[in-house]
Amino acid sequence: MKIVCAGMHRSGSTWLFNVVRVIFMENKATIYSCFANKYDPENDAPFHIVKAHQFKQNIRDGANCIFTTCRDLRDVAASAVRRNLVENTPESVERYLKEIVEREYEPWHRVSNYEVKYEEMYQQKPIVISKIAKKLGVYADPVKVAKTVESLSIPSDPGGFDETTQLHYNHITNGIPNNYSITLSKGVIATINLKFSPWLKRKGYIK
Repeated sequence: MKIVCAGMHRSGSTWLFNVVRVIFMENKATIYSCFANKYDPENDAPFHIVKAHQFKQNIRDGANCIFTTCRDLRDVAASAVRRNLVENTPESVERYLKEIVEREYEPWHRVSNYEVKYEEMYQQKPIVISKIAKKLGVYADPVKVAKTVESLSIPSDPGGFDETTQLHYNHITNGIPNNYSITLSKGVIATINLKFSPWLKRKGYIK
């Protein structure tokens, strides 16, 4: 069984990836998990769990279940700015968001079996975990899984990265939903609202 956890950067795909891993671990299953660029389809573990950002056809092929994530683009931009992935300017943010929506969100969204909104995973973890387990056809204690995932260690050394959890140094900056105005300039927010209005409306982030 091959499960893909895909989503644009800064949208909660690492949390999703670890939830799926822990669900199978709680069921004593033998798993093989990795990021897409290191995926070996010949691995003999019965359950393959692959984390991805940019859409890759070879990762999509053969997937039994594809989970995806979605987040308010203004919060995505704010998180990227805090991580120094993009400059806090209208031009840089617009270019960054355009690329990840086109390459990391839309292609996966079209083949997704279940999309998790970041806001839901932040505010309703047990409910989301129960839905994920149901999609996988296995039982899991959602509260226990949530606590296990929340207890995973984030590397404390600059540049640190955990291959197993896919967590890296400074992975979580400010995860509070709808908190983008603290980080983004007014010009950046106005640009996102204008340039990505159809997307934001379609996902329910603006009216």
